Amino acid sequence: MKKLTIVLFLIFFINMIILWIVINMHLYLYNPEKIEKETIKSYKSFDESYTLQLLIEEDIQTHMYYDNMIIIENITGKKVFSIKNEYRDFDFQWVVWEKENYNFWIKSGDLGTFCYEFQGDEKTWIKYKLEIDNKGNYILFADEKNVKAINFEYILQRLPNGMELN
Repeated sequence: MKKLTIVLFLIFFINMIILWIVINMHLYLYNPEKIEKETIKSYKSFDESYTLQLLIEEDIQTHMYYDNMIIIENITGKKVFSIKNEYRDFDFQWVVWEKENYNFWIKSGDLGTFCYEFQGDEKTWIKYKLEIDNKGNYILFADEKNVKAINFEYILQRLPNGMELN
């Protein structure tokens, strides 16, 4: 019984050391002092009808930094769409408009790649996650009713040169 207690204590102690190392590595890599708070980057759609603004903001409850987005209709100056606290700044990789339409793509290191498909009549966007089905085909998945098979090469042609989706 004494040996079991010692072994369990050692396992617990080793796990605590590993946890401490992981937390400190995360804190080292994710240093909030390096983040330019409220940094705004603007991306215009292909015909400059819309501007997507990327803002780095701190969530006051979790003290995590997120890359939040708003889309402004340039003719009216109205905010028509927003994304808040979905993409952590630590994991965020890029956002880009498609070349010839108002769809845009977001890539996050932890969540994956997403397509926001423009709905012209409502001036809003539907969020699709890029996934691979059980047959190896690329699909855009919003929910059980909104699933689209896509041609991966065709999608790459619609994005600016050098963009990788997966």
